[in-house]
Amino acid sequence: MSAFSDATTDSLPAVAAWFGVWWLIYAFFHFVAFSGLKSSARKDAAVSSAGIIHAVFCVVNVYRFLASEEGPGLRHDLYGHSEIAQKAFTVTIGFMVWHVAIELVLMEKVDPAMLAHGVLCALVFLLGLHPFLHHMGTLMLAFEFSTLFLNTRHMLLSCDITEHPLLSLSEVLFTLSFIVVRIVIGLPVSFVWWGDMIHLLSSGTYHSLGACLVFLAVNTVLNGLNLYWAYLIVGKMVRKFGPGRRHEQPPGSAAAKGKAAKAKVR
Repeated sequence: MSAFSDATTDSLPAVAAWFGVWWLIYAFFHFVAFSGLKSSARKDAAVSSAGIIHAVFCVVNVYRFLASEEGPGLRHDLYGHSEIAQKAFTVTIGFMVWHVAIELVLMEKVDPAMLAHGVLCALVFLLGLHPFLHHMGTLMLAFEFSTLFLNTRHMLLSCDITEHPLLSLSEVLFTLSFIVVRIVIGLPVSFVWWGDMIHLLSSGTYHSLGACLVFLAVNTVLNGLNLYWAYLIVGKMVRKFGPGRRHEQPPGSAAAKGKAAKAKVR
């Protein structure tokens, strides 16, 4: 059987529409909200702001899904359909394809990690439109909760806000949300989900072996990256806020520029 179905093709016009909507959102922030910034900073601030909107959308829909009658009923039903999940996947695919386009077209230097992230996320949520793994896929959207604070930090830095308490707050909240959502919750959920997937594969009732293997591979890579990133993030926060910390200033801050000027004079 095919990895895609009529439900997939029926959702493609909505995906294309949302791809256009994300461009409109970007254009608003780029040409209106941040029109006073320099070109490169305006671009970064607009991309981060669109990311904030997408993260909020994901968190809201995860809550709606878990609070609805659909959520608990699809816990072990890998082929169960959720209208909330189907629409959320559609919006997210549009966002991820838009983000890939941004990376390829507008960024001065392509970030291979960001490009791969966008392509893989778009692929797995596209495969989820079958419908397939609506429960697990929606839970993975909760990962965007940590991205909300990461994009907030990027937006503040793009606006040259380097010494405001909001910057430190966004860094702390990003660290805490990353550990809680992606590690404390994400790893056990993935462990249980692997059991469901192994049972599906052993039963031979899967719709597409390729789709199943893609999900398993992406989940493995994502969890590995989350563990690695958690190690780096916690280490950075300990160095910044822990005992014996060095009071380093963000690049571009007044203190950092003053320090660089003194070093140049010397």
